[in-house]
Amino acid sequence: MKWLLVSVFIVLNVSGVSAEERSNALALENNAITLVSNIDSVLHQAEGVLRRSTDLLSDRRGMSEIVVQATLSKYAEEASGVRAILFIDDKGILQIDSTRYPADKLNLSDRDYFIDALGHHTDQVRVGAPVTGQQSGVPFLPVTTKVASSNGNVMGVLIAVMTPDVLVSLSKTCEFCFISVFTQDGSPLITVPSQIVLPSDFFEHLGVTDELTGTAETRLKTYPAQTVWRRSTEFPIIVTSSFVTRY
Repeated sequence: MKWLLVSVFIVLNVSGVSAEERSNALALENNAITLVSNIDSVLHQAEGVLRRSTDLLSDRRGMSEIVVQATLSKYAEEASGVRAILFIDDKGILQIDSTRYPADKLNLSDRDYFIDALGHHTDQVRVGAPVTGQQSGVPFLPVTTKVASSNGNVMGVLIAVMTPDVLVSLSKTCEFCFISVFTQDGSPLITVPSQIVLPSDFFEHLGVTDELTGTAETRLKTYPAQTVWRRSTEFPIIVTSSFVTRY
């Protein structure tokens, strides 16, 4: 799975190092922990759906395509944030779509999420950058895994189609928070509110290490910010909570 990074900016009226600032930093870290927990829960559900779908496709035992499609549709309904489950064969052709039968035989072989998953040496679940669906015209977050038959032959790629903002439950974030999610190479997945534009070098200035948590000096526009980041122990995810220290 690609590394994800979630950033949370909170604008607070603080200046200098003070008890209030230390208290705010603690609140930011607690908020980061809450966000990690929410994202872990969502991705665990998507991973579970993909594993069940993989088992189904790997050993169909004569099951008809319409029955497989109906089963995948049921799996998708049971997972929070999963809009659809797609199966693309090893040639890049859409074969099964949980939202409709029969599936439109679209050629998706040029999609980065397909190329990335098919070229990976394991069936590890991976998260790609948001793309716009060819059929729906709506942006989605592709969560993927490579599928192999019971004898080990590569069959194709399964995709859990997710709404990008499902990674961040607004009801679980603090007031005045600005949240962004990135892949490990710094590609943005989502920013909430969408009007927020983070500095282009924000990702570089995090200086994330292998530790569970850490701090970094960052900026929001022209204002200095203090950042507390925390790593998930369940998924390769990092959450950062930041507040503007002077404005």
